Amino acid sequence: PRERPGGGGGASQTAEFGRPYAGKVSRDAERLYVFNDTRQPGQVDAVRVNVQSDSEDLQYPVLFVVRQQKGVLSWQVPLIFRGLYQRSYNYQEVSRTLCPSESMPESGPPERIIYVDVASMAPYDVHYTLEVTRLKSFKLETNSAFSFKASPSEPQYFLYKFPPDVDSVIVKVVSKAVYPCSVVSIQDIVCPVYDLDHNVEFNGVYQSMTKQAAITVQKKDFLEEQFFVVFVIKPEDYACGGSVPASVQGNETWNLRRMKYLEVTVVPSIKESVYVHAILFSFLSFFSFYLGSLFVAFVHYIRSRRKGCSGGASPDDGNCDSHALC
Repeated sequence: PRERPGGGGGASQTAEFGRPYAGKVSRDAERLYVFNDTRQPGQVDAVRVNVQSDSEDLQYPVLFVVRQQKGVLSWQVPLIFRGLYQRSYNYQEVSRTLCPSESMPESGPPERIIYVDVASMAPYDVHYTLEVTRLKSFKLETNSAFSFKASPSEPQYFLYKFPPDVDSVIVKVVSKAVYPCSVVSIQDIVCPVYDLDHNVEFNGVYQSMTKQAAITVQKKDFLEEQFFVVFVIKPEDYACGGSVPASVQGNETWNLRRMKYLEVTVVPSIKESVYVHAILFSFLSFFSFYLGSLFVAFVHYIRSRRKGCSGGASPDDGNCDSHALC
């Protein structure tokens, strides 16, 4: 560790991906971690930050600020979620995915620097742990199921890019458990990504789910022909028809109780030409049926006229056509 430029009672250090770091902060000391992310040109990488703190004092939370080239992401621990009737749920473990950026060949060296600042205004030392990892599975593949887990303080989102020969897909999500209630959102490739309970409805289209969900997505709706699939677990189940807890203990950690295991699969939907062919086939089928019915009715009419004339009617009485007797 080395002193941060400009003083401030903090220390900065160069950190490594995949290595956990433990420390303590207070109003007199803060920490800065510097991560150097080297990528190949054209490669899209996602980085996930996992933090935890043993502090239960809501007056002096630990503040985490992540600075990237094009954005800032921040949160506090304990992380507080609001429920129905002003209920609050505290989470002491938080995991967030940083908004990815694609390395362009003309942008210079293919590297990205990430700063993680840890601070607190507590008059005493507060302990924390920090780990920053690269996501190995961030891109969803067509017709390939991907399993993962999420909680209210540990949302997940993944990237999907349309293949050249696919114009529309269906994002299917399944879970073995009904609860906790979750939300599936389709969002454009913009930062920040809305991946928390209080803001997931601000962008794109979304659908709440218990055990199954399906959303149809068309390529023409996205200029870059790709989108994010965001998964958010709600702190309460009333949005999915569930009950609200009768009582909530003030500083209880809910991570384990609200964890949900999900599986997502992106499959191509039926092409427009198939719909057109189906409509034309149905139209021709009904048209043939009505044409056949009309022909049968006409034949039945002719046969009835013939029977009427052969039963004794005269062609001169006007009730029988002489040509019908031929």
